[in-house]
Amino acid sequence: MASNIRKMAENAIIDSFISQGIPTFTPSGPRSSEYERSVANANLLYRFTRPACVVQPESKEQVVEVIKEAKKFSVPVTIKCGGHSYAGFSTTNEGILLDLVRMKKVDLDVDNNIITLQGGALWGHAYKTLVNGRHNGIIIN
Repeated sequence: MASNIRKMAENAIIDSFISQGIPTFTPSGPRSSEYERSVANANLLYRFTRPACVVQPESKEQVVEVIKEAKKFSVPVTIKCGGHSYAGFSTTNEGILLDLVRMKKVDLDVDNNIITLQGGALWGHAYKTLVNGRHNGIIIN
């Protein structure tokens, strides 16, 4: 009974995300390859991990909506910020996988020596910003 209620809640949330234009992927839906790419993990212990859906927000406003909907329906959320957790902390078998892969904007404020990265940005994105801007002598660590 409880699993049926959770499944209904997950389906309602998925429909809500899709209607709001938040990129949402399921194992059997259109673009299921995006779902597969997102749930993939280098540690084979987690190769069968299957969340109800993968959500890839493109803005902080969409992240807020995902969290609000999940809280409203008591559906768990796991956040993936690059997927570097060999221990499986960036994947789940329940609820929503919130993959920040589309949020990889990098802002470099050279005057104040500050670089700001969105949650899905990797170090490669930061270095690319330095190289493309020809910022010689700046080091990020």
